[in-house]
Amino acid sequence: METDFTVNTNTLGLQGVLIQGPGQFIVPADKAVLFYTTTMNATFNLLGTLENWGSSSINGAFSVAPGALIRLLGRGSSGVSILT
Repeated sequence: METDFTVNTNTLGLQGVLIQGPGQFIVPADKAVLFYTTTMNATFNLLGTLENWGSSSINGAFSVAPGALIRLLGRGSSGVSILT
């Protein structure tokens, strides 16, 4: 992403996605993002909800606002959720 990206739908699902900066990825307080085997290499500002299914990673700067929610949910045959 060359510019900042703000989630503007109620829920944005990302499966097998690689997100790179220099722009920031922003989840507002009333929105949610779902990761499923997703890699975040950009600055990530979480004000809303992050749900992780499977194995994902956040490698850039990561800020979590008070009241934000992070959920780790198992999925599929493995039933695990890994977020690093």
